[in-house]
Parts: sequence; C-alpha cells; structure tokens
Amino acid sequence: MQSGVFYLKLAECNPLAFPIVYNHTFNRMKSKISIILFNTLLLSTLCYGQTPLSKRIDRVLSGIIKPNEPGFAVGVVKNGQFIYKKGFGLADLKTNRKNTAETSFNIASDGKKFTAACIYLLQAQGKLKTSDKISKYFKDLPKYADSISIDHLIHHQSGLRDYDTLIWLVNFDENTLIDDENAYQIIASQHSLNFIPGDQFSYSNSGYFLLSLMVKKVSGMDLVQYADKYIFKPLKMNNTTFSRTHQVLGKANGYVLENKNFVENILHTKTIGQGNVYSKISDWDKWFAEMKLHSILGDSVWKNMLKIGKTNDGKSTVYAGGLFVTTNKNKRLIAHGGDLYGYHSSMRYFPDEDLGIVVFTNNDTISPENNFGPDDISDKILGEIYPGNDKLEDIAKNNAETPYPKKNQDTLSYTGHYKLENDSTKLFYVSGNSRKLTILQGWNEINYPIIPLNDSLYYIDKTIDITFQFKKAIGGKMNRLEIIQNGKTTRAARITTTETTPFNNSEMSFYNNEINSYYKIIQKNNDFQLVMPNGRLNLVLLQKNKYRVWEAGTTDITFKYANDKITGFTLNHVRVKNLQFSKVSN
Repeated sequence: MQSGVFYLKLAECNPLAFPIVYNHTFNRMKSKISIILFNTLLLSTLCYGQTPLSKRIDRVLSGIIKPNEPGFAVGVVKNGQFIYKKGFGLADLKTNRKNTAETSFNIASDGKKFTAACIYLLQAQGKLKTSDKISKYFKDLPKYADSISIDHLIHHQSGLRDYDTLIWLVNFDENTLIDDENAYQIIASQHSLNFIPGDQFSYSNSGYFLLSLMVKKVSGMDLVQYADKYIFKPLKMNNTTFSRTHQVLGKANGYVLENKNFVENILHTKTIGQGNVYSKISDWDKWFAEMKLHSILGDSVWKNMLKIGKTNDGKSTVYAGGLFVTTNKNKRLIAHGGDLYGYHSSMRYFPDEDLGIVVFTNNDTISPENNFGPDDISDKILGEIYPGNDKLEDIAKNNAETPYPKKNQDTLSYTGHYKLENDSTKLFYVSGNSRKLTILQGWNEINYPIIPLNDSLYYIDKTIDITFQFKKAIGGKMNRLEIIQNGKTTRAARITTTETTPFNNSEMSFYNNEINSYYKIIQKNNDFQLVMPNGRLNLVLLQKNKYRVWEAGTTDITFKYANDKITGFTLNHVRVKNLQFSKVSN
C-alpha cells in the first residue's frame, strides 16, 4: 500500500514526539526536533571551514546504516552544480551491489510534480483547462464528478476517497495487485466523497491517478511516454521515468525489516501518476536548474506549478502543483517527499539560495514513521553546509552518558492501552516484565523499552530528555500517564473496557457494497477481533461504541444502533471517511 506524502514534515501533523530507535544498528534514540535549523548564518554564503565539505558530510552520514544493509543515496546541488553526491549501503543484498549516485530508486509520491507538470503542459497546448470538471473526461463517474475540477485533483481538494486505501480496506492485504482497472473501478463505485470539493486539503492518491488517465485521454499518449517526450528527454533526465512494471535496470530493491532480517518488498502497484517514478541522484542537477531557469517547461507552466491552492473559504494551503510551497525561518522552500514500503524520498529546493538536496532510500527503517527519514538526512547535510547549529547526535550522546540505576519493578499495574488526551487517534499499548516496560505505538507499530527510575517514573534507555510518569492508581491500575519531553508534557489516559459491550452474541457479519467486502467481528469475553481472510485484527475501545483497528493505524469503527440492536458500523480512516457497513445475517 502506498502511503503517500503525509509524512512530509512541512505538511504533516507531527506524530507524537516520542524518541524511537531510528538506527537499529547502534540502538540510538532520537527525539523529533524541528527541521532545517537556520539560526544565524546567511544562506547566501557557503563556509566550509578547514575540513572539506564532502568529508564532513561523509562523517555525519556514514554511521546511519551498516555497509552491508540496504541504504540510501544523496545529492546536493548548489548553483546548478553537484557539490556532493554519494550512495550508502547496498542496492541488492543478494549480489552485494552498492548504492551509488547512479542507482535508480522508486521515489514514490515525489513523482507527483511530474504528473502536475504534464497537466499544465497540456493546458499550455490548449488540450484542456484545469478549471474543467472531471465529468467531462470521465463520463461514468458518479454525479459528484460534476463538482470536482482538475484543479481540485492537483491540489488534493477533490474529496475523493483514496483508491489504494479503499483496495487495502477490502481485506487489509498489503499485497493486493493494483492496476488501472481495479483502481478506477473502486473510485467509480464510491457513493459519496470525504468532503465537499474545495472545502479542505486532504492528501489523496486518487486525484493524481485520475490525472494520469486524463493525460492519455487528451493527448493519446500514456503518461510514461508523454512525460518522457516533454519533460525527461528535453531536460536530459535520461535516468528518470514512470514505470508500471518496476523492471528498471540497476534499480535499488526496497527492503523492510522483519524479525531482525531485511526482506525485499515486492511492489504490487501498477498505477502511475500518484507515484512510481524511478530516478537516479545524478539526474537532479537538471531538475534544480529547471526550477530556477524554466528553460524547458516555461514560465507559464512554472507559475501554475508554484501556485498554492485555496479552499472554498479563501484560505491558502501549502500545496501547489505536486509541490509543497512554504517558508522555513523566513526562507522560501519548495519540497516534496514520498513513502512506499521499502522506499522513501525527499526533495528540497531553496530558491533564494539556489540550493537543492535529494535523498532516496531503499531501507524502510529510514522513514518518517521511525522518526528518522530522508528529511532528517537532509537536515544533517544542511548542518554541515551551514555549520553553527548544535549537532543533534552530539546532544543525544552527551545526554546518554548520565547513568541511571536499574531496578526490578512490579509492572503489572502499568500495562494496558492508553490514548492521548489531545489526540485520540494516537493510541499505544504498554506491556511489561519485572525489569522494564515496552511501549508499542499503534499508529506506526514502533516499539521501544522504558526503564524505571522509581516506582512510577520511567525513561528511555540512553536518553534522559524523555520521561514517562504513571499517575493515579485506581483499583490497582495506573490510569493516567504523562510524557515529558524537553519540558513539555503530553498527557494520556488508560482505555478501559468497563462500558457495556455492544454485542449480544459472539459473532456478527457486516457488508459494504462500495468496496464489496464482508467483515466479521467476533467477541471473546471483553475482547473483540476483526476476522479477515489473511488473519485477525484486534479492536481496541476508544470510547463508547467506537473502536480502533489496532494493527491498521488510524482505522476506526463506530457501531450504529436501532431499537438497542446493532445495525451496522461506520468506518473512518484518515483518507476514507464515512464508509458504511450494514449488518447481515450469519
């Protein structure tokens, strides 16, 4: 399942800033810290000092992964010229082929900018208008297509439910083959939208997938060929292309960590437009030059590419034509990123400094979900180009040097499910033994141990910046938790199951015709599970009648009643809203 770019720090609602193991090799911890720290140095001046820049960058990047693990490649372009480009780790674990600046990576949603550019080129060629309603091009979509414009698709304001999330929700299988046919079919099968078009910004791959189909409808060329002819070949980006087959010569394989071993993740998505661009670091000096000079796409296309979308009430978003356009420390920044299982990417361009940084990874542990992703690698590089900021890794190392006593502890009263008081979508589970507790974060399935300082205060090994204070024992159980990080407190409350159970029997079945899927929910004592063909998923109570599908991130189920009997439930996901399931006879 493609997770898109909600992890881009410029656009995301930051996940809870727990420090998480971001480098499993050295078991170091890192807390989430604001990105791109420009304190006092002028960005217009490069001050390399006595140590060559490349050596300094080598030093801060070389310890991120082991040489025999999947890794990443980076490129730094200043004034149109590479000042650094290099690969780290392996592209292929079977052959020990190394990552280099000439290795192709799947850059996932970072390819959206090229789809948007194709649409604006077609507009410049007089073949469409971005104000057109999409019903003009897709006659068989539901009536709501009359209210969605091409602009809405480009700026993630269409309200369309996300097609790859919908396909995943059919049976929670991440290995389902997704092609143009079943992607379009499931979009066309939806009876409603997440919201009125133009009312919100909400990231959705459906819009950019439909844009890829639109390119073919109006140009007669598949997006692969159109982008090659009008973008990549003119720019001499000869190693960059959309790919439906993923059969790319010399590519880096994407790897995920399973049971302490790296396993190649085979991609099952054949759709393009929303992503599936493969590219080499060595191509990106041409793209950054185009961002500055507009020599191929032209000024009118770039004016549209950088025009930020506005919602119906006139509020500006940060999303333009496949690009986030924002500022950081009063510096203009144009950026995007991408995330697939096994691949993560980041592109940043500071136009006033004519500085561009690209980071491509084929190691899933280097990801925003693990609190250390491509943007963090970019931050390290920026710290060497513009020195003077505190080195975050040095701070962490110094903090870790203070020893704490470790003691046996009765941890039974601490274990259970907790949710944040200011964000009920953030759910985590505390388990334990006599020596330590372990926290499992439900939104990204990351887990890490915490160690006791005293009867109720815990800390993460090798750092003192974050503590976990358990509070207010009731009935022998702790029912509150305070997470204190850098002086800031985040409060959480234990989730109890004392409410009346919604089930009068042990099993119920439900059906939704928009995704043509049956869900079976079983009850065992006070525990509930969602039974799917490929396994069982746990339901955790959030509030009366509302449950979180624990293994499915931000997927919630709220039961509906009539005459005190369950008639169905509403499923909500961050990218799919108000999916209605009806109870069926067993």
